[in-house]
Amino acid sequence: MCELLRAGHCWVKVSAGYRISAEAPYRDVVPFVRTLVDLRLDHLLWGTDWPHVNFKGIMPNTTESLDCLLEWVPEEEARRQILVDNPKNSLRILRSSAGEAAQAVAAKLTRSTYANKRIRIDGSYVERKSI
Repeated sequence: MCELLRAGHCWVKVSAGYRISAEAPYRDVVPFVRTLVDLRLDHLLWGTDWPHVNFKGIMPNTTESLDCLLEWVPEEEARRQILVDNPKNSLRILRSSAGEAAQAVAAKLTRSTYANKRIRIDGSYVERKSI
């Protein structure tokens, strides 16, 4: 995972310390999170891990989970990046990829019932002209 993260080929959700540690704020998770922060802060996200599937213990309180992030990532600017900037950037990348996919789909269409029609994918229209 570290190699994928370092190369920018994945995003990592920093959450769910309760799955690998015994008690909030799960301080034994800090070295793992710090390694991820050092590797690629711009590819880290945070989430509640709701609905906590396949977890048999006491359900964590969401606010306690967010408080853990204060312990794991004490730098305010780094937390802002994880909580605000990175999610925004990840959605921008997904939208861009969807636009590229729409163009690819349009380019592959040949004369058919779909030719000369507008195709709507991810909120944008792609024109398909006859070949």
